[in-house]
Amino acid sequence: QKTAYEIRNCDWSSDVCSSDLYESGDFEALYRIHRRTSEEAWWLSETAYQDWIARVETRVIEVDGAIAGYTHLRLQPPSGLFDGLAIDPAFQRRGLASAMVRDALNLAHGREVTRIDLFVLTENAPAIQLYEQFGFQQSGEQVRLLTHL
Repeated sequence: QKTAYEIRNCDWSSDVCSSDLYESGDFEALYRIHRRTSEEAWWLSETAYQDWIARVETRVIEVDGAIAGYTHLRLQPPSGLFDGLAIDPAFQRRGLASAMVRDALNLAHGREVTRIDLFVLTENAPAIQLYEQFGFQQSGEQVRLLTHL
């Protein structure tokens, strides 16, 4: 069974948007997903996470009005960095991660990005398999750097 979803952009790099996103609860939802899906050693403090996402483009995926996941991207043609993807555990195994990768690649290609990199922990086999399905190739060892050309 397919899950109905909507993907939208979150832009909190400007002061105008920042207040709206905090009032709407988007930041809290993203931070909660970050904590649920990251190894404890990789957790960022709320302030550090805030600083980090202010420097990336964030896309969120919603299911029934709830934020189910996000991608963080840095697109500076001709290259880009897939700087994070997370799906809340309550929404996993529904094809949402695939939808987010597809969305990110379409966005990158639309902006004339010809190479996009990402880092994946070697023990994260499900993520590596997902990215390889979209044409990413391994180009590193300890922490995998996968490149999509």
